[in-house]
Amino acid sequence: MRTTDKVLLGIVLGAVLLAVGAFALILLRPEPTYQAEDIPEGVAHNYLLALQREDYSRAFGYLSPNLSGYPRSAEQFEQEVEDSYQFQGINEGSLTIANAAFRGTQATVEIRETMFYGGGLFESGQYVNRFKVDLTRVGGEWKITDSERYFLSCWHTPGDC
Repeated sequence: MRTTDKVLLGIVLGAVLLAVGAFALILLRPEPTYQAEDIPEGVAHNYLLALQREDYSRAFGYLSPNLSGYPRSAEQFEQEVEDSYQFQGINEGSLTIANAAFRGTQATVEIRETMFYGGGLFESGQYVNRFKVDLTRVGGEWKITDSERYFLSCWHTPGDC
């Protein structure tokens, strides 16, 4: 076998091994799980995970009942989420907790959202967006009062969503 054939074979085998390794890494990655609900980070994470899993009754339970436009029921919440374009794309990337800040009974959790797309040769193929989720203590539990994404503004003001 000639030297050039060996080099080409080595390159091809290396590329195949890299592809297999990447697929194995993705397939063996653990499924996200719900976190403790006694901290704001856990509540924000659980709300977004419940939305991703379409467990609307669980996601509804993380909203503050003190919102002036609070949905009357989990069924109404589900309908509003399904009818809104603002929840589209929640399953197209990954969501991770980036930071949390506390001020007494108030908290703000920063979420890092990484969206993936088919990029060009010199592009990363990902877009990173950061948004905040505001929470407050209600009856000893952390509840969501606002969010820059995956939250409807009509939950602040009564009316049609």
